[in-house]
Amino acid sequence: MRVVFLTQDDPLYILPFFEEFFRLKPEQAEVVGVFTCKTMGDRGRLRLLRELLHLYGPLGLARLLGRVAASRALALLPAGRNARKFHSIGQLCRAFGVRHGLVGNPNQEQDRARIAALSPDLLVSIACPYILKKALLEMPPLGCINMHHAPLPRPTVWRTSNPSTAGDPDTEVMSRGRCTHSITSSARPINVAGSSRPSAFAVLRLMMNS
Repeated sequence: MRVVFLTQDDPLYILPFFEEFFRLKPEQAEVVGVFTCKTMGDRGRLRLLRELLHLYGPLGLARLLGRVAASRALALLPAGRNARKFHSIGQLCRAFGVRHGLVGNPNQEQDRARIAALSPDLLVSIACPYILKKALLEMPPLGCINMHHAPLPRPTVWRTSNPSTAGDPDTEVMSRGRCTHSITSSARPINVAGSSRPSAFAVLRLMMNS
């Protein structure tokens, strides 16, 4: 199964999923590409800063920006598969020999063509900041799935303000930009690498084996 991921350039909250998946990926899944969009997509940077300031406060925002800046600097360094920690999705992909590319809106023809060139069987959105349109959703023969950071229909902000839900993402099957049904990881905890914590990888593995 040839799998292509769509995600956003986030070294703090999205990267841990990919670290887990790349280290424990199922044998039947060949990751042929990971495409990252700009964090929060087309949202204006000033608007994003205002929203983050409201969410984290001045001190929290300063810490967040410091962590992001440090991650971007450390991501320029080479890293091997056995690195204790990675600092960007691109750095992780280079270590594991997986194609990585930056895209704008994946629905646009030129970016959609780059994805199609990899002939994916399955398209997986991990917090991709765009609603995927029909032409993209109908490209892979096995369809598309999407993972949220919070149980549907609650948004990511709900998860941030409710830390007790950490580790309980929802995975949904997508059809024309909307979910047709979802599988909540907390409903069926799966033991992954000796841990009983429901994880994004566990949900994805459940989808791939369905």
